[in-house]
Amino acid sequence: MKKYLVPLLILPIVSYAQEQTLEPLTATRIPVACGKTRTALEVMSKYEEELIWSGNEINGSVISVWQNKITKSFTVLKTANTGDFSCVISMSEGTNKGP
Repeated sequence: MKKYLVPLLILPIVSYAQEQTLEPLTATRIPVACGKTRTALEVMSKYEEELIWSGNEINGSVISVWQNKITKSFTVLKTANTGDFSCVISMSEGTNKGP
């Protein structure tokens, strides 16, 4: 249910990653939902997701991973270096074990 609510409730702008080639990878158009950081954080709070990791990019923006430790739902958020604008890069209702 989360995957349907978040784009409708929090993030009015839908963007697409620019196509570019990063040898040997080719980026494709991937939908992301963007809007005010405060609004994104309010919605993640409703899902009881807490910050479990964050890192700074070279350009000053921040990538953060938020997770509900009980349901295992998670959200990957990219926040502009100004802190007021964010994009949901990925969200899920659960996790899988890695290799």
